[in-house]
Amino acid sequence: LQFLREHGLSSSAAELERESGVLVNAVEAKGRLVGDVRSGNWDAALPALASVELPAEAAAAVHEHACYELCESGEGDVARELLRHKTLQKLRGAEPERFLRLERAVGRAAATGGYGGEAPWPRGETRESRRAAVADDVAGAVGAVAPGRLVSLLGMALRWQAHCGELRGSGGRRVDVFRGDAAAAG
Repeated sequence: LQFLREHGLSSSAAELERESGVLVNAVEAKGRLVGDVRSGNWDAALPALASVELPAEAAAAVHEHACYELCESGEGDVARELLRHKTLQKLRGAEPERFLRLERAVGRAAATGGYGGEAPWPRGETRESRRAAVADDVAGAVGAVAPGRLVSLLGMALRWQAHCGELRGSGGRRVDVFRGDAAAAG
């Protein structure tokens, strides 16, 4: 799955995930993702989070917070689009009052260019402290996988087979890795 994603084959990766039921819940650069959430770089963070599965509450918190920040910066129309995201639609069913509060803030932002009034963060929190809490949730739920991990693992496996004598092709001769010998590699 990682190999497919790294090579721009996202539909193939999605289909393989769907058919196999296996999900690689990791990103290439976890530190960068967490940093993007901490700094409010939603243009980078939200697409990166689309390829992982977060716990429902963490996913809702990320999208909700991004929506509020979009409202705060006068991007009510963008926030309205984000309200349609499946994560926030799940929030609508699970916590209707919370979703309604967010929907009202988005409506005000779209009409007035800001959410107006009191900050939407819980009392005693700031935008930055809320971002940090959301980033911590993301960091706890997502793993990191080094780029090119499949190629590295295959290389290690081939070296081990050569070490054990399972690959015949010493002396720098090419080896057909599917047959395990040098004769067919030609």
